Amino acid sequence: MCLITSHLEDASLFRIPVPAERTNGLKLESLTMVDKVIAIPKDKIAGCAGALPASALNEIDHALRLWLELA
Repeated sequence: MCLITSHLEDASLFRIPVPAERTNGLKLESLTMVDKVIAIPKDKIAGCAGALPASALNEIDHALRLWLELA
């Protein structure tokens, strides 16, 4: 899981901007921090807060591959 912050700084290659929308559950424009990956046990995930469009997920996926040196 990548952490998300609403503290907007210089958006590097590893900070993907995500607009605040009803569909994604965000109240403020935020950054997905690809460089802050954490593991969470499946039983600790309570439900879905929202969803990102495929284009945003593809951008995050690409940045993750670069960060993890899989690309």
